[in-house]
Amino acid sequence: MTAEPTAATPSPDAVRAALADVGRELLERAPWDQVATRATLLLANPPQGDWAQQGPAELWLLLDHSEARALPAQWRQPLLEHGVHHLPIPGRAGAALLIFETSTVERLLDAVGGRSMELRWSVRHAEALHDPLRRLEPLGAAAGRLPEGAPERIARGLYLRTVSAMDAAAVLIPGEIAAAGEAAAAVSRLACFLEDGAYPPPPWLIAAALQTSLGARLAVWLQRIPAAVAGDEEALPWVRDTSVAALAQVAAVLRPLFGTTDWFQHPREHALRAPR
Repeated sequence: MTAEPTAATPSPDAVRAALADVGRELLERAPWDQVATRATLLLANPPQGDWAQQGPAELWLLLDHSEARALPAQWRQPLLEHGVHHLPIPGRAGAALLIFETSTVERLLDAVGGRSMELRWSVRHAEALHDPLRRLEPLGAAAGRLPEGAPERIARGLYLRTVSAMDAAAVLIPGEIAAAGEAAAAVSRLACFLEDGAYPPPPWLIAAALQTSLGARLAVWLQRIPAAVAGDEEALPWVRDTSVAALAQVAAVLRPLFGTTDWFQHPREHALRAPR
């Protein structure tokens, strides 16, 4: 029996174009047409760039409090209570519309936690499909600003996590692959943060890191991680045996920036200190 040909996977650009059409049509239908004149519609995922492989497809609709209150109860209530509402897009598997009250996005952009870093990155890589109030430009500027002292605090946390994860990856044994994935994630977040001041959500993390200077240095190591996690008998020991050298590459990039700090010079001890 001849196997049925499989459908070609659409390119990221094709996914983005189709999603953009869905978003524009959405604003022409109730109840979104009622708030369209003051709404901002962003194509957030997949991000722009040929490197962005398949992942979640997301439209973000940003509304001020007054526009949120104008929506019917089924959308208004969760949005006013939680500041964000997630709606699957019918007929588009894996695609979603995220409705944000604008103040929710602004508060996240004022923070410096992990979710804030991901949202900062997403805002800076989003495309405005409909933005009559020109919200995206000031939001993008806010996403690029960090409070005083925050860059070192964030880099410190990411580096300490990277050291811990890569120490674990250096002693990988078959069946214990969580450390390999954690090491790849930690390195990728650090690489993106050092270059962009933020890092992307998990679906784009390694692909985005490979576009950075640190990610380029570690490209082969990062690209072997998925095979190691999948249990590849050659990839797993290779990742294990090269993790010490990979960590040395990370340290070489950080040394000119933070080489005199106690946390850089003694990362393992620093990570175990009790908070003051």
